[in-house]
Amino acid sequence: MVFTKIGSYIGDVAKLPDTYDYYNFSQNVAGASIKDKKLSSYILAFFLSKFGKLQILRSAMVSGQGKLELDDIRNYKVPCFTKNLTDEIFGIFNNISNLEKQINLCYNKAEKILYQYLDFPKNIPQYYTVKTLDKSLFQSGRLDAEYYQTKYEIYERSIKNFANGYTTVKETFDLVTDKCYRNLNQYRYIEIGDINVGNGSYIFNLINTKDLPDNAKIMTKVGDILVSTVRPNRGAVAILEENNLLVSGAFTVLRQKSNYSKELLQVLLRTPMYRDWLLKFNVGTSYPVIKSNDILNLQLPLLNETAQNEVSDKIQETFRLRNKIKQLLNTAIKAVEIAIEKNESYAIKWLDKFKF
Repeated sequence: MVFTKIGSYIGDVAKLPDTYDYYNFSQNVAGASIKDKKLSSYILAFFLSKFGKLQILRSAMVSGQGKLELDDIRNYKVPCFTKNLTDEIFGIFNNISNLEKQINLCYNKAEKILYQYLDFPKNIPQYYTVKTLDKSLFQSGRLDAEYYQTKYEIYERSIKNFANGYTTVKETFDLVTDKCYRNLNQYRYIEIGDINVGNGSYIFNLINTKDLPDNAKIMTKVGDILVSTVRPNRGAVAILEENNLLVSGAFTVLRQKSNYSKELLQVLLRTPMYRDWLLKFNVGTSYPVIKSNDILNLQLPLLNETAQNEVSDKIQETFRLRNKIKQLLNTAIKAVEIAIEKNESYAIKWLDKFKF
């Protein structure tokens, strides 16, 4: 289990999955080793509850920037319940783990469907093209060798030669620049680190307006697509499932304006070819980023309606599964709060109403 010790999201807590034996994480994160898996699930639910969060916030040092000390984390108190309740909570988290695996399978199936219709180039040569100034700097404004790697020409040619033709991002999606006027007390905010680069999901954090970073700029709608302009090869691309989320200016925000599937666009931009292709447009040295115009000018293959629907159905299924995970997580947290506020028996009876 890990705790965020410092920063805007101080006190955030999570349980590391069993995918790997070892994990590396920032010095701003504290790890707690819990041997009993059933107990770790219950402890996570407790620290996600209002009682656990209150304990964390009370221990945070108030200074220029809040901070959790390791000794405080070691001394956190967790109520002890019987095996019956901890087993119930473990069962919920076990279901969550299974749903997460299903999400990954659904996304993998969406990618496989895409690969059935598209033949992405393989064994790309790693060398540069020699160009004169009138065909390089005077046309593109770029003089860096990275921009003129032959592989980028191969990527573009493969899409332009697609049997059904091609379009561009700007022809099928609008660029969203809706400004946040900060007239509310709080906003649900998303920054780059809130995008799961593994499966394209995201989280948001409820932030007081006075604590929002300067780069919290763009208001969004459900269905908008976030594309990270920072390290685009990581594949931080997500489709929003809620209205009125505030997002970082480090995203290019796209809104569907045609029948080109937004789910298809997400899968495309997260493929190895497109992630590598986006590196062509990096500008800057110490903090390389790409520009929204470069994303808007990207070529996209025109897949037939059947292919688009097949990909969309799989991605929509991941949305449904993620909503189920949220419901289960809230159920586990609520059960812990009921057990503390009333009693354990009442919490178990409340859980009996749900079928896991």
